Amino acid sequence: MAIRFALGFARDLSLRSIVVEGDSVEVIDALNSAASLVNSFGLLVEDIHNASRLFNEVTFSHVQREVNEVAHGLVRHERNIKDFCVWLEEVLDFVREKFDVDLYAEDTS
Repeated sequence: MAIRFALGFARDLSLRSIVVEGDSVEVIDALNSAASLVNSFGLLVEDIHNASRLFNEVTFSHVQREVNEVAHGLVRHERNIKDFCVWLEEVLDFVREKFDVDLYAEDTS
């Protein structure tokens, strides 16, 4: 669901080429596969595939959870926000800290 929302948001920003990273091997493998899944998960994957056709390029990439701290930090932060909120030009302090953790973890893996 988050990936589908992110694609819609990227489209609203008029982005044409995007990289979608996730730490679920199952989800990323399904998104990179042409095979159809006959269940509710398969319907969501199909919906994401349809949405991704609106872009020039979409890359679905798996990352280890240890190097995905920014995403997990944003999810934890979002739980305290009641309204929809977007940061386009400013970086929150905790995001910068998590980004530094991600970079270090990626360099050591």
